[in-house]
Amino acid sequence: SELITAILIILLVLGAIVIVWTVVKGRITKSSEKITTECTTLSLEIVKYDGATLIVKRGAGEANLKKIRVISGEASKDITATDLEELGLKEIKGIEPPHTDNKIQIAGIIDVNGNEVVCPIADTYTIS
Repeated sequence: SELITAILIILLVLGAIVIVWTVVKGRITKSSEKITTECTTLSLEIVKYDGATLIVKRGAGEANLKKIRVISGEASKDITATDLEELGLKEIKGIEPPHTDNKIQIAGIIDVNGNEVVCPIADTYTIS
C-alpha cells in the first residue's frame, strides 16, 4: 500500500509538471512572437531638429516600416511612415520640444505578419 501511494504521488507530481509546462510554454511562445529580428534590419536616424520639425533618414533594410514613434520628453506620437523608402528622408512637423529633458528619440514600428511591433529606440537627438 505504501508503494501504491508513492506511485500515485509521483504520477500526480508529473501531471502537475506537465500542466505547468504547458502554460509556461504557451506564454513563452506568445512573447517570443513579439520579438523579431526584422527590427535589426531597420535603420532610422534623426538628421535635424529645429524646434518644431524633425527630419528622419531611413537607412538600408528590408523591414516593413509602418510608423515612426517620436518620443519627446514624456510625450510620444506615432507618425505614419509607409511612404518612407529605404535611404529616404521624412519631414515630421509639429514635434514639440521636450519639457523634461533635452532629448528626442525615435523608434520604428514595423509590420510582422499583420501585427505592429515596436522596435527599440533607433536614435536619440540631444538638443543643445
